[in-house]
Amino acid sequence: MTRPAALYIRVSNHLLARDDRYGLARQEAEGRAYAARQGFTIPEGALYTDIITGRSETRKGLEQLKAEAGRYSAIITSEADRLGRTPLAGHKILDELLGLGLQVHNAVDGWYNPEDDSSVLTYDVRMLLAHQELRQIKRRMLGGKLAAAEKGGIIPHHWRCYGYREVFTLEGGRPVRRIEVDEAEAEIVREIFRRLVGGETTGKIADDLNARGVPSPMNAIWHLQRVWYIAQNTAYKGEARMTLRHAKREFIFAVPALVDADTWQLARDSLRRKPKKHTDIFWLNGILRCAECGGAMSGTNTQSNRTSYRHYRCSRAFKHRHYGDTPTCSQRTHYRMNDLHAHAERIVREIAEHPERYMTAAAPPVPDHSRTLREIERLEGQLKRYLADYQRELLTGDEYAGLRDAARQQIEALRAQMAPPPVVTLPNMAATLEAIGRLVREGVPTREVLLRSGTRLSIAPGGVLEVVLRV
Repeated sequence: MTRPAALYIRVSNHLLARDDRYGLARQEAEGRAYAARQGFTIPEGALYTDIITGRSETRKGLEQLKAEAGRYSAIITSEADRLGRTPLAGHKILDELLGLGLQVHNAVDGWYNPEDDSSVLTYDVRMLLAHQELRQIKRRMLGGKLAAAEKGGIIPHHWRCYGYREVFTLEGGRPVRRIEVDEAEAEIVREIFRRLVGGETTGKIADDLNARGVPSPMNAIWHLQRVWYIAQNTAYKGEARMTLRHAKREFIFAVPALVDADTWQLARDSLRRKPKKHTDIFWLNGILRCAECGGAMSGTNTQSNRTSYRHYRCSRAFKHRHYGDTPTCSQRTHYRMNDLHAHAERIVREIAEHPERYMTAAAPPVPDHSRTLREIERLEGQLKRYLADYQRELLTGDEYAGLRDAARQQIEALRAQMAPPPVVTLPNMAATLEAIGRLVREGVPTREVLLRSGTRLSIAPGGVLEVVLRV
């Protein structure tokens, strides 16, 4: 009576699986010879192959074998370490095969008998030796990589850098990787360096590249950070860098330079200049408030269709934290920065030219409702806890209704306190308006005029901009 068996062979990588190597052929020959000696037959299609490290516990060929385990009475390998290169992987796979009712054989040690102490000990020792051999192989390979890296003789696998491409050529019948210049991308890199040396900012360069539809790394939108990283990359002056993970050391390997060393250094030095403050761009920051909640209107950048837009929005309306089911503020409109800046400058000029129009139209400072909002948040949370206690029958229906109604009344009273106060005329209005007019005539920038005169602006839903004189 014939005993059908599956033959399992494995090598660690594709180089060992090439036709001019003998790892898979040797394993197959040894397995078939062992099967013939022990009276096993290897049916058609019973050869299962994996090209993967022995540390892995999940393998395509082995999974297929396990799925078809009902066809066989045994599995044969050339050596025990074909199942696993570590004790953890080797014992896990062994237990799975035994659990499927398969006998496990290898051409060196024979049948693994779980009832025989010597057989179990032999397999355990084989796994320990395989693990130690794996560590020695890794140590030798790392030493070879270190030696080659110190001479600049290796290129990291899957190395990708904007402006370059990876090509393969055959030398002596073996593939050799090389790094070549991608001229289309390289021209963009050279343009970035020229413009940085010329004094342009990373943000301006990124906006221009997006406006022209220039593809960026990974076909994404150009950001000022991408331009900054390109200017910092030493590969563009011919000195690419890599880090060998296990050695934790950085090495340099040569690639074709896209710019000379002086240009690279000048562009990098340009990045060290003092960048613009956020208030140099969004100069209404700290001045513009939300008329609904009193929160600050903060400047923000948004990206859409490779175009950058600048807006002001209420900072409280877009916080992730909410107060119960109600956001902190309902004014969620984005107001265009340029429109608000132009409107604020018109208002300031009008105050300077016609102060009499604002003598009776002043409003008191926008109140700070942060403490009130925190109290509302606490009460909203208390309502949820009351409901949870009622659902768990810790509160009766009457108790829950009483506590709920009391909390709701407190919330309504607090929200009523946040109603905007009536407009009043302040006593020293004339002095403030005179100061605004004097500063405008002296040519002081609008932001400084508003700050030095104590004037603030508030914007209501719909974009209505109002003047708030703190006098």
